[in-house]
Amino acid sequence: MKFSTYRSVISLRKGQIQKGGRNDQGKITVRHRGGGHKQAFRFINWHRDQKKALIVGFEYDPNRSAPLIKLYHNTDTSIQNKYSYILAPSGAKIFQEVYTYEKNIPKRIIILESILTSQSVIKKEVYGEITQDSALFFCIPEMHFYIGMQFKITPPGNSDDISFYKDSYLGDLYVWKNESFKVLQPGDAATLSFFEPGDFIHAVQSVPEQNSIFSRSAGSFCQVINKVQVKNKEDYSNSEVNKKGYVTLRLPSGSQRQVDSNAKATFGIVSTTFFHSKNLRKAGRSRWLGFRPSVRGVAINPVDHPHGGGQGKTSGGRPSVTFKSWPTKGQPTRNKKRKNILIVTPRTK
Repeated sequence: MKFSTYRSVISLRKGQIQKGGRNDQGKITVRHRGGGHKQAFRFINWHRDQKKALIVGFEYDPNRSAPLIKLYHNTDTSIQNKYSYILAPSGAKIFQEVYTYEKNIPKRIIILESILTSQSVIKKEVYGEITQDSALFFCIPEMHFYIGMQFKITPPGNSDDISFYKDSYLGDLYVWKNESFKVLQPGDAATLSFFEPGDFIHAVQSVPEQNSIFSRSAGSFCQVINKVQVKNKEDYSNSEVNKKGYVTLRLPSGSQRQVDSNAKATFGIVSTTFFHSKNLRKAGRSRWLGFRPSVRGVAINPVDHPHGGGQGKTSGGRPSVTFKSWPTKGQPTRNKKRKNILIVTPRTK
């Protein structure tokens, strides 16, 4: 992925005031923050209201680990701003068209190419429309297909029922089987009811018509487990849950959670999967990002940290705690009495 050299869209960004880890009273609430290069905030289109858009560039966002995609909306004349930002999924390409599906998704036909010189078979995909259910299983040998063709298939076994447009010759192909898979490319958005079990998605909404909150960092994704239909109001104690249906997702933390099937998500995995293993190479680069140095607790005076003090080098003399004496190293801090009925399996990380 190569970032664009031009500046970001002025109407989609605004300046930010550096807080330096301090609150409105000037007290430090987040340690090890301060300095760094000034950063502008980018507005991201989490709702994906436009049905069709074109990828015109990839941009760096200093506020998040994932890069951004700049979309150009050339078909919708009602919107004032022709551009918008979304998270860049892995596999997205420049000048690729992305769609937002809300009602139906076209199907794809699996086509196998026969090679006379070898016994191997290459799998290719050609998009088409099935007009009858009788064409689910068919085989038409020695037919010539072309890239960019548009065709329709009615009864199987009759070559006169296939119409196509010649573009560039692709070779002798064998139409083998229609698997009725949904056509989704990285970057396409749809409601959760359209995704199949096993699909990888990101930028998932918790509630329809709200901003996405799940799987937004680099390399993260959610996996669709199954779909649950809520039939009776007695299935859940909370009246807000009693809607059409829910989809069970496996979140990056390992927990399984039920999300409303009308909530939107984006197909694919967030790009830059190697971000969390990236080496900054020097201390100054960390300062550019706004991080200040952190001092170990055993190297601090005992008045400032529970691990401080002692004769010579010590290990702290107690289980690891923070400077406020709260347990660290994986100690659970969530209230056990407060339970979310949408969480099927608790987190494992």
